[in-house]
Amino acid sequence: MLIYGNDHGMLSGDPIWSSDEFDETISIAWGDVDGDADLDLVAGNSNQPSRLYRNNGGALVLDTSWTPAAAPTTQVAWGDVDGDGDLDLTLGNYGQPNQIYLNTRDGRSLPGALPVVRLSRPGYTGDAAFYSSAEILTGTIAISYTLIHSDSMRVRQVIGQFSLDGGGRWFPAVPTGDTVTTNLTSAPTGITHIFKWDTFASGVMGQSDNVVFRLIAVPEHKPLANRIPGPYLYGSSVATTFPFRVRGTQVRVMYNGQPGQDALVYRLPAGQTGGGVPIADATGRPFYTDAQGYLQGRGILRPGDQLLALLPITATSAYSLYFTNATPTPLGLDSFTVAASGVQTLVVSDAHPLLLFHLIVALEWDASTDPGYLDQLVFNLQRASRYLYDFTDGQVALGDITVYQNADNWAYADLLVHATNRLRPFATIGGVVITPTADLDPTLPITYDTGQIHLGSTWNRYGIPGQNLGDDWPLILAHELAHYLLFLEDTYLGLTPDGLLTAIDSCHGSAMGDVYIPDNTEFIADASFWDAYCGNTLAAQHLQRTEWETLQLWYPALIAPASPNAGPALMPFELTRVSVQQPLTPSTTLEDPTFFLDYAGGRGQLHRGARLLTARQ
Repeated sequence: MLIYGNDHGMLSGDPIWSSDEFDETISIAWGDVDGDADLDLVAGNSNQPSRLYRNNGGALVLDTSWTPAAAPTTQVAWGDVDGDGDLDLTLGNYGQPNQIYLNTRDGRSLPGALPVVRLSRPGYTGDAAFYSSAEILTGTIAISYTLIHSDSMRVRQVIGQFSLDGGGRWFPAVPTGDTVTTNLTSAPTGITHIFKWDTFASGVMGQSDNVVFRLIAVPEHKPLANRIPGPYLYGSSVATTFPFRVRGTQVRVMYNGQPGQDALVYRLPAGQTGGGVPIADATGRPFYTDAQGYLQGRGILRPGDQLLALLPITATSAYSLYFTNATPTPLGLDSFTVAASGVQTLVVSDAHPLLLFHLIVALEWDASTDPGYLDQLVFNLQRASRYLYDFTDGQVALGDITVYQNADNWAYADLLVHATNRLRPFATIGGVVITPTADLDPTLPITYDTGQIHLGSTWNRYGIPGQNLGDDWPLILAHELAHYLLFLEDTYLGLTPDGLLTAIDSCHGSAMGDVYIPDNTEFIADASFWDAYCGNTLAAQHLQRTEWETLQLWYPALIAPASPNAGPALMPFELTRVSVQQPLTPSTTLEDPTFFLDYAGGRGQLHRGARLLTARQ
């Protein structure tokens, strides 16, 4: 076995070390077996005893005291099997049982080995398993530990970690500012130290009866860069407490001075501008508030996090109405910020409504073998929701969207995505109704009937088939959703005195106008502006009311803005969830759905009425 030195990226021409043994070495591994901060070497040999070479000041010396039996060893690996802080060795053998060799101790420490850390469960109840303590700890928790070493080796650093589920998932435990965590002393009989665990700064939320705390003691000679497993392993001493009970930061939702039951709470981590999701369990199932308004479950909630509460008010098959605690701003939402320990009280109000519409989407074809298209579709649906959120000053968005393929649920879908790309997008105004419904203004002779939204698989403002152009597809979908869900009409068309259609460009600012104009991102509430600039549009002529008056007529919980709000430019919380279903009937799809027409003899001309037909299996 040979070792070649690395001199600034250049390997030495001659080996800097060679073993005296001529073994059939199959596998090697470096690891600090004796805790002296240099790397020792183990060689796994085939049908010969494996060997350990200790690193003594840079020179590898065969350790003749370790004499394992010969075995067909093909793999070796270091790891702390028994959790005592030193490295044990595993031999992987071909055709024979694998073996583990423990790095033994005398119960405290051996000369040159690692300091041992011993932990006590906090609180007045002594160590015991299961749920043996009635005490519930809160706030700053003092955890006593002892560092033991026969030669009084110092500990460079102690690292605290906690688990809310008995050791399933671990999180960093933040100490208080006056807790000493570096350059700690040890002694043969032990020296006691205190780790003051700041549960608020650590983000503990809710209550857990199965909290365990562990402490990692890093010896003074151990490189901090090698605290995690890797090709070069150094030992550390680790100890874990018995379970105890902790109540951390709590979240409570209130409405009109009363507890808000069955509310969802979204969390946006500090420093992020988007991606906030409901506080949920490990499987992603959201927690809800109880009859006292307290959010159930446990998790992580840190200072600076933003919280959005959604209290359910009304639910239909088409939408869910919530009252929230956040005010829309030009950039996003002014939501609740976690700033201090204790109960985080989120006060929802009918002044902050949120309508989430639930959609069924049907693709005309089976796209299951085209994951790229499906990923883009999910992204575009979420983008359309963000545009709708912007149009309505943060009061309307899409909630749960279910996507079917191969024309499944075609007759019942809200949005039909056609295979053709020559289809101009269109929607049935008020098509969200389930039976013929008269306009809620009894003076208008208008009746709405059930309908759908129709889009091609791709779309751009120039009508070029088969090409996407930025956000054109989700932007036009948001416009069509306003027709379908919100009963709004176009403002880019009007009527001449003769009753003929004509283009209109005076109603600027309306998202029901030319939606590709950057400033057309709002619905108009100002009646004087509407009369002056939009009075000759189809929307004004037919409905005889502003766009926000139409919205409030159908959805009275919505609130017309006192002045135009250019945003919210962002939807900080992930309100829209898209689920793509597999086709009900499996189909054989083409890898490349592109067709070219050839003419017999290389001549001929395609007639304008010609069609290409394919048979569905």
